[in-house]
Amino acid sequence: CVSFVDDNIGRILAALERQGLADNTVVFILGDHGFHLGDHGFWSKYSMLEATRRAPLWVRVPGAPANGRVCREFVEFVDFIPTLGELFGFPVPARVEGTSFAPLLVNPEQPWKSAVFMVQSPEEQVVRNRRYSYMEFKGGPVSVALYDLEKDPWEIVNLADDRAYAPARAEMAALLK
Repeated sequence: CVSFVDDNIGRILAALERQGLADNTVVFILGDHGFHLGDHGFWSKYSMLEATRRAPLWVRVPGAPANGRVCREFVEFVDFIPTLGELFGFPVPARVEGTSFAPLLVNPEQPWKSAVFMVQSPEEQVVRNRRYSYMEFKGGPVSVALYDLEKDPWEIVNLADDRAYAPARAEMAALLK
């Protein structure tokens, strides 16, 4: 599947070259978020867990020094409009959320966002930083979940009630607020 996707992205970029459009065309290629295939008892993409939060993103900007390089920094969908505004030089209304990630297209290793957020509804919210994923739910069998992504990348063990993780829980809850 990956080579199919890579091959087709290559075809798009090659077609832009052939048409003489590569030097003035910004390319954004993104995918839908992930999908559960039975893990955590889910067969869908509708959860607050890492498996469904991540989405692939390729960006190519003519002349950008970081073209072809991998960036591991946090970028959110709300960042797209501010980024396109900066790249194209059009004003972005102040009410638009997000942060332009255009600087990452120059230097993908620079320090960037320390956390990202997801709101499925006012009752279901997540904050994730490099180490932890913290979720709050107003209904359901679990009201709070905390996962140590370094030790438990598949989010199997909920540490929300583990006293050893009380400082991490407090820090993440404050960040979510």
